[in-house]
Amino acid sequence: MAKIRIGIMVGSDSDLEKQCLKGLLYLQKQADVEVVCVITASIHRNTEEVLTFLDEQIEQVDVWIIGAGWANHLTGICAAYLFYTKKVSTPVIGVAFRDPDSEAHTTAARLSITEVPGTQVIYEDRDGIFIGEDGFRRACMRAAKGDFPDIVPKAPKPTQVRTLSEAIEFAQEKGEEA
Repeated sequence: MAKIRIGIMVGSDSDLEKQCLKGLLYLQKQADVEVVCVITASIHRNTEEVLTFLDEQIEQVDVWIIGAGWANHLTGICAAYLFYTKKVSTPVIGVAFRDPDSEAHTTAARLSITEVPGTQVIYEDRDGIFIGEDGFRRACMRAAKGDFPDIVPKAPKPTQVRTLSEAIEFAQEKGEEA
């Protein structure tokens, strides 16, 4: 059996020490796992670099574990880029990192991966949503098992480009229909 090749991406180096260490140590002990890369990058400050990392690893990674705190745009943007731009069905496991100083930040991170309409991100197991240090460790365990649902991206929504007048007219027509 071939090793499961795992890519890991987190939004901040502080996540590695505070949220990821137990999961990383777990992966280190797994004979059937190869961690291809551990990347720290901000999707907001390093957008091109993040997408370049994904491009470079498309053929080398079987599953991504992607985690971030606060609004956790990193997970959803990476998944959307892989599924809809690159047309690859590499599973993405999303982890919402805890902010010990702000439950609102933790909630925002969770909602960013659980409430995206049509998301293909894997964000829970039988023990619940992948949140914080325990969630990252469980995500690592899930990745190491290699048992994932089929990734079937949803059909894209049509893009609309309107003038201001057309947008107002559209909104008024829809409002009258309701």
